[in-house]
Amino acid sequence: MITRENLTKQKSIAKASVETNKIKYQDVQSNKHIEDDSMIILGRECSGIVLKTGKSVTCVTKGDEVWAVSAYCLEGLMAEYVVVKDTQVTLKPQNLTFEEAASLPYTSIQVCNAVLNQASLNSKSTKGKRILLITGNSPVGLFAMQLLKSWGGDVTTAVPTAGLPMCHELGAEDVIVYSVTDFETELRNRKRFVFVFIYKF
Repeated sequence: MITRENLTKQKSIAKASVETNKIKYQDVQSNKHIEDDSMIILGRECSGIVLKTGKSVTCVTKGDEVWAVSAYCLEGLMAEYVVVKDTQVTLKPQNLTFEEAASLPYTSIQVCNAVLNQASLNSKSTKGKRILLITGNSPVGLFAMQLLKSWGGDVTTAVPTAGLPMCHELGAEDVIVYSVTDFETELRNRKRFVFVFIYKF
């Protein structure tokens, strides 16, 4: 089991102050010796300012604005302070706020894995391909829709009624509102899709 204490002993870590989380959790130090499985910290991504780094860390330095991601099998990042390996953190794009940066890393990894690795789509192979995104109003769906459209994909997205305004705002042209229409009929009335992405959240 990986504990917070074990993580802090590693050389390749970076410590960042999380700017986006307003919830105050128990002080990290008071819990560092507890190995209770019931103590789950949620959140897969965060953004903040580096307070301290390990001696061997070269990718970031104290004072850097960063974003970080944590694997599902590791502790979450929804905390006032987090400790991560240097492979989990990088400089935050300057054109993004902390809030924007904290919403992208895990989502973008999921999208890139599905699009690039599983479907073998890229900026050259996507043009004109018919693609269906089910639950296109999810973080993953919204990210995938914009990426695939920018590559020239013919993207249809399926959403509940509540997701319609956001999808239209981001440029979705063909939207199936499955909460008020017969989804199967809607699909039969369209040309076949080459790829179908399903995301549940």
